[in-house]
Amino acid sequence: MAQQSVKRLLRGFSMALLIGGIPLEVLATPIVTWSTTDSGTYSTTVNFESTGPLANATVVTNQFQADGLVFSGTVRANDCGYNGWVVYGMPGNTLDTYGPYCYVNATNDQFTMTFDTQVSQAAFDAYLFDDLSVDTFDLLYQGSSVASVVAMQSKYTDLGTNNTVIVAGRNFVNYPGYVRAGIVTIDGDGLVFDAVRFTEHNATQTNTYLVLDNVRYNAAAVPEPASLLLVAGGIAGLAAVRRRRSA
Repeated sequence: MAQQSVKRLLRGFSMALLIGGIPLEVLATPIVTWSTTDSGTYSTTVNFESTGPLANATVVTNQFQADGLVFSGTVRANDCGYNGWVVYGMPGNTLDTYGPYCYVNATNDQFTMTFDTQVSQAAFDAYLFDDLSVDTFDLLYQGSSVASVVAMQSKYTDLGTNNTVIVAGRNFVNYPGYVRAGIVTIDGDGLVFDAVRFTEHNATQTNTYLVLDNVRYNAAAVPEPASLLLVAGGIAGLAAVRRRRSA
């Protein structure tokens, strides 16, 4: 029990120090999943419709800054047209790395989606084609990666392998090593981040791309300085007790 308490305190302290901008080895491991449902409650939702319909292959940067998101790198809107992905639950404007004018490109695209606040949880609707299962999501904090996951290897919680299901007219797909369509959920599990980076790793050898829409997220609670001191004191006290017991 004491060991579990130490781990919980260290996780909280790790999050607090990251929020305070103090470098520390990350002790928490984020939970990234795919699913057909999302029961989460989010403080902010961005559906990319605030601009009205965007032209095919529009490069996306700060068009959604007022909604709380800024993009950098190689990401475009509506490469396959407005409403091009509606059957996958992504109507209207969508963002993607597909290729201008719906031609799959052979470039290793990479883009970063930066939130206007520190985040503890996020989710978005997505369609991922990656037949080598190598493309990654990185969680960033102040420009540095704090966690990395292979997007196709994340668990699909409620749809069996090599299956497709239609729910309320929306297609969900789970063919690992080929294609997935559904809801991506990122739970920091004690870790905070302020950006998500998507990277393609083998587009020059095979087709690979991501389409996303309906980004939602929760801001992380920022601890008061006094809370940081209390957590640090608690960790120091527990460490001293463990040293005495092992002496």
